[in-house]
Amino acid sequence: ILRSLTALEAIMIAGGVNSATASLSKVFVIRQQGGKYVRTVLDLEEVLLGRDDTPFYLMPLDLVYVPSRIGRP
Repeated sequence: ILRSLTALEAIMIAGGVNSATASLSKVFVIRQQGGKYVRTVLDLEEVLLGRDDTPFYLMPLDLVYVPSRIGRP
């Protein structure tokens, strides 16, 4: 049985993140809709802290990008 993955599940399946350098408060999902690329910003830090339980389900061909917070105050 196949089911949709959430963005957080996909990140964990891919090996997780380095909590010292990853910026989970601004995870980008890039999705093609209507011939355009649409970027959605997710705050997965809130999900991990239990303050947000709204899952963001991925669609085929979605790209998930976790930026680094190195160099940011």
